[in-house]
Amino acid sequence: MNLLGGGGNPQAYCTVEGQQLPSHSFDSTGEVLNVDKIHIGNSWLEQDMGFALSETATLWHFSIDTVTGSEAGFERTHQGSNFTSMATGTR
Repeated sequence: MNLLGGGGNPQAYCTVEGQQLPSHSFDSTGEVLNVDKIHIGNSWLEQDMGFALSETATLWHFSIDTVTGSEAGFERTHQGSNFTSMATGTR
């Protein structure tokens, strides 16, 4: 997913219904247990997407970045975020 969320953009977010995450930043990294519903979006773009999982799952999320060389040295660029889940079988 890419919602212009690199660099800790405060307008790009990821939330998990019923849980307080350490960071709501779209490009944050983490593991969340017992996930039923998530929302990702960008308030500046006026986009919000909700996902309801058919089974309770563990969610892993992380930023996908590239590193390139330039005259100024190495530059890290956010390309998108990955959201991967695995059903835990509990409800």
